[in-house]
Amino acid sequence: CQDVYKEAFRKSGGVAKPDQVGNLYHQWCTKNMHVSSSKSTNELCEPLVRKVAEKMRFVPAETEVTPELVCKSAQKIQEQFPEHAKAIEEQLKKEASSRSGAQALVREQGKKLQKALEKEVKDIIAVLGAQLSKDLGPRLRKKASETLGDEANASEMDTLVRTLTEAAQLQVRGMDTKLVQKIPEAVGTWAKDTLKAASTKFEL
Repeated sequence: CQDVYKEAFRKSGGVAKPDQVGNLYHQWCTKNMHVSSSKSTNELCEPLVRKVAEKMRFVPAETEVTPELVCKSAQKIQEQFPEHAKAIEEQLKKEASSRSGAQALVREQGKKLQKALEKEVKDIIAVLGAQLSKDLGPRLRKKASETLGDEANASEMDTLVRTLTEAAQLQVRGMDTKLVQKIPEAVGTWAKDTLKAASTKFEL
């Protein structure tokens, strides 16, 4: 472990500040990680970088981190810097509480949003359907009469118009169903993106 960080810290004079460790290790890892799977070196290194960065939170910012220090366990590091570790633990608890509150809020907002959007979609489609039913039959009948002239048979014309009008109404109902079914997925994506943005704020 220490040999790895001796090499990783070479550019920074053999030591590094806590907030530099993750980046320096990432540079070393991506250059030296042997890829034997479909994952890229970045994908393979990311969990390792995240783990060491999490340990470095318990090291005071002004500390010069040595390879020996960074190779210690998180528990040993916290024992070495007890006051700082205590402050970080309190901060992490507050962040966890804030995240939990944000998740609950987004879930509640998501339920309200889904219900409101479903109603709006149904109302809009109902208006479109009513307008289509009102306009389509007469316009189809007029166009068919203009095209066929005196040869148009009234009974056959009625069947033609009715068939197309019913097909159009089915299409409208199908559009209603498909849009309403799509709303939970869209709201779910919104909730995920909202929580991701909130999580980024917590990390900052």
